Amino acid sequence: MLWQIMPSISTSVLTMPTAAFLEGLFIPTHTSNVGFGTIMDWFPIQNSTPVLYSTGDFKNGNWFCVRFNMRTCIPDEGGHRVKQFKNGYGVSPESLGFPLRRQAARISGLSRAHDQFAIERLVSVALVLRKRYRNGAPSAVKYTVVVWLDYRPESSGSSNCGALLPVLSDRIDVDLNLKDCGAGGASFLQFLIVLARAIDHWRSCWDAMMTKIDEMINVQLQDTLDKRRWKTLMFDDSFQLSEQYFTVLQLLRIFRDWIAELEGGFEDLERELLGQFESWQVWRRQYAPEDEDAWPLDMDVLEENFEKVRSFFELRINPLKERIRRKEYEVESLRDGLFNAASLREALKAKTLNLFIGAFTVVTVFFTPLSFMATFWAIPFMTQSPQAPSPVPNGFATSFVAVPMLTYVLSAIFII
Repeated sequence: MLWQIMPSISTSVLTMPTAAFLEGLFIPTHTSNVGFGTIMDWFPIQNSTPVLYSTGDFKNGNWFCVRFNMRTCIPDEGGHRVKQFKNGYGVSPESLGFPLRRQAARISGLSRAHDQFAIERLVSVALVLRKRYRNGAPSAVKYTVVVWLDYRPESSGSSNCGALLPVLSDRIDVDLNLKDCGAGGASFLQFLIVLARAIDHWRSCWDAMMTKIDEMINVQLQDTLDKRRWKTLMFDDSFQLSEQYFTVLQLLRIFRDWIAELEGGFEDLERELLGQFESWQVWRRQYAPEDEDAWPLDMDVLEENFEKVRSFFELRINPLKERIRRKEYEVESLRDGLFNAASLREALKAKTLNLFIGAFTVVTVFFTPLSFMATFWAIPFMTQSPQAPSPVPNGFATSFVAVPMLTYVLSAIFII
């Protein structure tokens, strides 16, 4: 899904003809570089990393492209999209002319029919700046803002997060109190508006994923009244719950890593954009001072606008991080409770087994010496000859009493 903002928003599916159109759209109108690359050099949407991708240098007023990647994860009901993956990696959405390198995951349920799937999704915003080389305005800028979504918003499975966060209106600039920083900064202002909308959509995708995890792993007060449900949470004979908890904990760890990368990328985005506009302003003052009035640029307002978008970004990302942290704590508590209950049950089984072994040992210790002595004296060469006046062998009575008594005394000493 491609949104091309110039500055109005229209939607279309990125097919190969569209990609060819974008190649022509992004080609600099004038450049000293003969090989400026293709669409994959300007907007490499096949990969979801790195978070920040930039090419070109705008300090000479030539051209510049910056792309901000926001990775998210959305639930895949029924695993229909996961079927397009090979070895859990790579997908080509419908009507797309080339494959995307995305990841997929399976969250095991209590049965195979209850397995859930999740896929990586990219929300990317790019800003392309080019010189127009218009007569009378050497520093005139032509800009394009492009938003890439892997899937159509209405089919992404994302839910409206308006119940959790303030809902944005159609005038994001008014909602965030973004100010006009001059005609020279119109591209920057438009990019910030689109970026804020993309951040809001990115957060809604995460909310959909976290809601699906909440549905799979959720303990309510009334669950304590259901003995069967409670025993299922406490004991895991089939290891299905253990697998589910392990998988979810690993996914949440990966989610935290993605968000941490995004936070670092946002810092890099600020430095990159502000640095490029400052360099362009210095170049213009030196080589095109006549454009100062026609294309003014207020860097102070520009920096202030970015700080407002940063605050909006933190408003969206901090509650998400807290929600992931709470979910990790919940899953860890369930896992620890499961392990503790399993350990306690195994300890009780071991104690019962020890009691049986103890009783068996007592019986064995009591009868083994007697059986040994009886068998020992039953050996033919140990018995008296048939002419002996008594059929009882000499020493039988003494050894039959002494050996068992000695065995019992030694056993008691070892036990005590």
